Amino acid sequence: MRRWIIYYRVSGKKQETLHQLQLCEEKVRSIMQPGDEIFYFDEGQTTTRLPMDQRPKLQEMLDFVRKGDTVVVFSLDRLARKGSELSHIYDDLLISQGIKVISLKQGDMKPSMIHIWAFVAQEERDSISFNTTEALKAKQDRMEKVGRTWYGFRLDHSILNPRKDHKTYNQPYKLIPEPDEYRLCLEIIALRDLFHTYEEITDIINKKGHRTREGKPFAKMSVYRIIQRRDRYDPDLVFQDDPSSRRSESLCEV
Repeated sequence: MRRWIIYYRVSGKKQETLHQLQLCEEKVRSIMQPGDEIFYFDEGQTTTRLPMDQRPKLQEMLDFVRKGDTVVVFSLDRLARKGSELSHIYDDLLISQGIKVISLKQGDMKPSMIHIWAFVAQEERDSISFNTTEALKAKQDRMEKVGRTWYGFRLDHSILNPRKDHKTYNQPYKLIPEPDEYRLCLEIIALRDLFHTYEEITDIINKKGHRTREGKPFAKMSVYRIIQRRDRYDPDLVFQDDPSSRRSESLCEV
């Protein structure tokens, strides 16, 4: 009796994942013998970019397998994307322990080829990371919301996202200045230009009674983030008179 271990990871694209699982099952059932058993290890929505010690289902699978077992994956990058981790899992924790590995995507592969594939997987991971970073930066340059709304801005509810393939489809996604917060950000930047330290700036604005959106005193890191985004704040921007918007006295005169 042989044991077949199908290891797979659920991604955001559920249908794609189910299809990959189905292909692995078809592969196993086409070669298994009567009396063989199939075991499933579903990683859930955990990304393979996480270190292996932070992926409990992977650890559970590695603890479960024994000599003579066969691990079946759709692609080797289901095990890991980081080259060194992939080599370690494949070479040290599986092959050298007498455990066979079948990858549908890579096909029959000599153990010596794992280092080449690990290099390719690492390059792909780095490329994905770079492309993702550039895509997020491009969205920020278009003043589209990425993550938490920056301090000094709010969502423009008059403009809805028209792109159906985006998570924010038909929702507000463009950032526009929030007058009071924006003015405070400009004052913070001006204080920095006067060579105040982050700690001094934090102390000044807190003593003036300014608070975060959560109603808490500003922390030094919050001031740092605002200054790091200084190119997002236009010092020449003029707001229309708004009774609900209170112009704070200049902090630079403190």
